[in-house]
Order: sequence, then C-alpha cells, then structure tokens
Amino acid sequence: MSQLQKGASWYNNLIDHAKEAAARAVAAGKSYRCLAVPLRLGVNDAGAGTTRAAYAAAMVQLQADISADILAGINPILTAGGFSAQTAPVHMLFNQSGSGATIAAYGEIVLAQYDACNANPARIHFVGPTHHLQTTADTLHETNVSQLRMGRRYGRAGKQLLVDGNKPDCIWPISAFTRGATLRVKFRAPKFPLILNTALLGTFTDMGFKVTDDTGTLALTSFAISTSGDEVVITLDRTVTTNPVVRYGCDYKSSISTFGTSAGGPITDSTRNTTTISGVTYSEPHLAPQFDMKIIALQAQA
Repeated sequence: MSQLQKGASWYNNLIDHAKEAAARAVAAGKSYRCLAVPLRLGVNDAGAGTTRAAYAAAMVQLQADISADILAGINPILTAGGFSAQTAPVHMLFNQSGSGATIAAYGEIVLAQYDACNANPARIHFVGPTHHLQTTADTLHETNVSQLRMGRRYGRAGKQLLVDGNKPDCIWPISAFTRGATLRVKFRAPKFPLILNTALLGTFTDMGFKVTDDTGTLALTSFAISTSGDEVVITLDRTVTTNPVVRYGCDYKSSISTFGTSAGGPITDSTRNTTTISGVTYSEPHLAPQFDMKIIALQAQA
C-alpha cells in the first residue's frame, strides 16, 4: 500500500494520466470526467507486516487523496478549455487480494480491505474477492483468463456506478446473532437465495467460517441457508461466551484453489451472469467478501 500512497511514483503516474486525458479531451473539443478508479490490490502487504488498522486507514486516505488530486489536476485544464469543472468525487472500485505470505497474514489484509469499505461505503466499492480465480504455476499471480474475468467484474461494477448511477451490486454481511447454539449470519445481496456454492468454488473446512469467543474456537456442526434466503444458519457445539466473533473466508483454503496461501468460502448469490472466454463459459455470480463480525448473543426463548 505504501507504493500507492500520495507522493509515490505510481500515485503520481495516476494523477498525470488523468491530467493528460483531460488535456487530450479538451484538445479534441470535448469535456472530460474521471468518476472512478479501479484498484487491483495485490499481496505485498501480507508479507511486509502491515497491520490491519494501518492498511485500512491508508486505503481510506488513498481514495480521498486520489479524488482531491485528480480534481485539482483536471479542473484547471477543463475550465481553461471552456468546459465546466468536475465537482463529483472520484470513487474507488477494489477487489480483496488473492494470496499472502501466510494464510494468517493474508487474513489480516483482506479484513483491512473490508474495514476500508465499511469506513467509507459511499466512495469505496467492493467488486469481489479473488480467491476463486486460477493462478499460473507460481501459485501467486492470476492467469490471463482469470485477469480478464476479474476485469469484466470491474466492468459490471463500473457500469452500475457510472452509467446507472447506482452503488455497485455486491453481497455484504449485515448482522450475526446467536440464540442458544444457533448462529444466523445475515447478508444483503443482489439476488437471493444465497448459495453455499461448493460446486462452483470447491469445498472448505466449515464452509469458510470460524467462530471464536474468550473460551476458544467453537466447533461448527451444520450449515444451511434460511428459508428467506438471506441468512447462513450455523449450528454450534455450545452457546457462545464473552466477545464472540464470526470470521468468514480468512482461515481455510478451497479444495480447488491454486493459490499457494489463500483462504475463502463458498457463498454466492443467485445472479446468473456468465462470461465466455475462448469458447469457455464461466459462471459469474456475486461472491461474499471475506469478513469478521461481532456476534450478538440473544436470550434463548422460553
């Protein structure tokens, strides 16, 4: 993340690209707007010891700096050419990283990315995880087909934001609560019901979930989608004690993943989008983010 921060060479290149685009548009007699920046997030921080809090804060600041500096760079060019200045902010579209130095370090970084989106959901938009994509032989970098598939996910999100004027669709966790030994994790999603989609994403230990409290890690004994389609219902081996937390997608690797050190889970929605590359058709539903959340323990019903 430090290589992307304000003042770094990659950051300066981004601002220069926006200014050059504005200049070329004006020279052609056209106005220009930069309304979103797609950010493909990699894995270096998972090996650099970057903390979750530091990464999340840096990501939030990066969006704010990009928006301010792009507007400061392009608006003088636009107004000098007789066009109105851009007042709308520059949004950020992002993916959660695909791998890390270790699964534990990887989990901290994808959770930091989740935190950043929660900190500024009006400007930072989740496109999807990448744990489901295929890698080259190095088990770290995505294949060209995987990169194209992810690029089309960015295109879907960008169209919803820039053309439709809507917040891009995604699955997102809303709440987690227990009553007795039953945990219910509720989500919003573009199209219900949710699916524990092991046919598409492979099998995971405990469907990618991990539940802990001050006593330790709980055993998870069954998983189901609620009849309403918007909850994952998990049976625990006991009631939770103090400080219960549910994690998803941070601890267990898919049976079909080719990433070396990755984790994920099988939750998708029922969106039936597909993409075809070189004659092969891929299913592209929305995938749940990797996240953690405090559990609210409700009193058992009499």
